[in-house]
Amino acid sequence: MEALTTPTQTLIDDTTRWKEEDLLQLVKHFHRLNQDTEQYDRVKEYTLTIPSEVLQQIQADALEVTSFQLRMGIKKYTKINGAVGKNPNKTHFTFAPKLEIKFGSSEKNKTEEVILLEFEPVTEITPRFQSGQVPYEYKRAVTTNWEEIDNTLIDDLFIVRDPADNQVKRVEFFWVDKTGRTFINDVCDLNQPISLYMGVDMNKFHSKSEVSFTPVFGFTKKPQLAEGFRMMGVIETRGDRVFLEYSSPCPSTCPQE
Repeated sequence: MEALTTPTQTLIDDTTRWKEEDLLQLVKHFHRLNQDTEQYDRVKEYTLTIPSEVLQQIQADALEVTSFQLRMGIKKYTKINGAVGKNPNKTHFTFAPKLEIKFGSSEKNKTEEVILLEFEPVTEITPRFQSGQVPYEYKRAVTTNWEEIDNTLIDDLFIVRDPADNQVKRVEFFWVDKTGRTFINDVCDLNQPISLYMGVDMNKFHSKSEVSFTPVFGFTKKPQLAEGFRMMGVIETRGDRVFLEYSSPCPSTCPQE
């Protein structure tokens, strides 16, 4: 398997740091100290753009998405020697999710290729549910839940009882199944930025066997698609935006394909 973007040691360290973070300490990584207001802001949205040279190679080789995973990570900022001011780990969002995409083909003699990229937090303050950017229904509900949930409950959003061994574990990544990947290939313009919205499904909150943190992916729709395209439960649309609402956590539901 060829790595189109080589995972750096920093990216690897970030995922390890997530796995090893102490209990009840995750909450601080989703907040930053706003130095203007002296209050803590909670992160709501992330974004990334796949490098154009990567997409050019993928398109030249006629490859498509065969795996799409959101990997959890925690970034550590180092204060520059002699610098004054507040700890940079307090003034930055240190939750650092990664997107791992594998590309392949059904044709023989074509190798699978993988990219691993880091999402960046969207720090600009924008009106909630701005027209043309945020859909109604499911996504609005889960993102509102994320904004409003108490700090003391955030760690609980990422733990689950793994049926494989009946142990309580922290989720390591979310993955999109074949149906979701088909829609990414057929519907989504990967030349445009990909958004990650933070969400919580409160219907799962009291279940020990389900992860209640619910990521929602936002894409720009391919321009040739009809405006009325829609598949409830998997995809929501609004204007030129499409939203992938369903992914599975590992643990407890790890990919078998």
